Amino acid sequence: MKASGVALIALLVVASAYAQSNCPSGGTILSIPSSVTGQITIGSCKQGSEYHDIYHIPNLLSGRQLRFVVTKTSLPDLHFEITYVANLNIVDIYNKYEFSKSTITADIEVPVSGQINIFVAGATSFSTGGYTLSVSDLSAAGGAKQIVPIVGHVAGVGGSAFRSDLKLYNPTSSTITGRLVFTNRGQSETQQDTSIPYNIPPNGITFFQDVYAVAFPGVGGAARLSIVPDGSTAPIVDSSTYTALSDGGELAQSPTVLTPASFMTGVQVAALGKGGERTNVFVITGSQDVTIYWKYRDATGVQHAAPAQTYAHDATHQLSVSDLLGLTPGPNGSLEANVVIGSARLALSPVNNVSNQGRWLDFQRVP
Repeated sequence: MKASGVALIALLVVASAYAQSNCPSGGTILSIPSSVTGQITIGSCKQGSEYHDIYHIPNLLSGRQLRFVVTKTSLPDLHFEITYVANLNIVDIYNKYEFSKSTITADIEVPVSGQINIFVAGATSFSTGGYTLSVSDLSAAGGAKQIVPIVGHVAGVGGSAFRSDLKLYNPTSSTITGRLVFTNRGQSETQQDTSIPYNIPPNGITFFQDVYAVAFPGVGGAARLSIVPDGSTAPIVDSSTYTALSDGGELAQSPTVLTPASFMTGVQVAALGKGGERTNVFVITGSQDVTIYWKYRDATGVQHAAPAQTYAHDATHQLSVSDLLGLTPGPNGSLEANVVIGSARLALSPVNNVSNQGRWLDFQRVP
């Protein structure tokens, strides 16, 4: 592989506290799709106390969505990292240490056109052993996963009873199958999450009433829901989370359904609830851990708080604005979120203190 001296150094330095890699060849070029059976030994590339392998995928266009699956076969643990070079600096797209589970699955969207670099190692010092690595286009890996930020079967304040329904529509002349994956609030999606299958007849609809209770009968709670098709065709998703009334009526709010391309970086903003409302915030994270700098301003534009917080990847985090800020916000203020690491979608759910009726408001990107 040929590269200028500066570019070669940039490719070989992983964004970490370790010393420069001694890998003389600069790594292996991968195509898409690729499948690799690797072995990390004491003769592998070395960086500080890590033996590792490096791979590169060149000539990618921004926005392309890829799936990486790395599985330890005889490695005791895993360190998996995906980076790119911007202005001679290494920028992380994904960085994960896994000490217990056997497999890491990372769905990423290429942030800028060019080359990405893949780093595979053991998570503990001087680990050696075998692994497998595959990369494919996300569409070829089983269709585009869609995410409903929150579903639940929950008793709320004031006697409210929150429920969630799910409708999956098949717009094709063939049966669509897949699975619904439930990830508890505040936790990252894992291979061990509860899942249930779905099967949608041609041009038909599969309806899950009180979908959380379908997966967890007799147990209350709330979760982020991923709709994962088995093939390349994804269903059309309609989700409704609502307050169930004693007479069978509903007061509804419907979270946005997200795809991997929906997650954002940069500044997003939303207006807080009016007088007589309490407001919850939802942080829905993408495929890597997220750091957000928050700013709260009252209705006159005066800034009162700006805490920074980090949120785990592939998860939905629910918190009150008061808990987030450490103060009770006034009505009609604004909340600004600057997503500086990773990518996320954000939403507010103002709830009326009298009727307990809620609604769902997505944050808007600041131009």
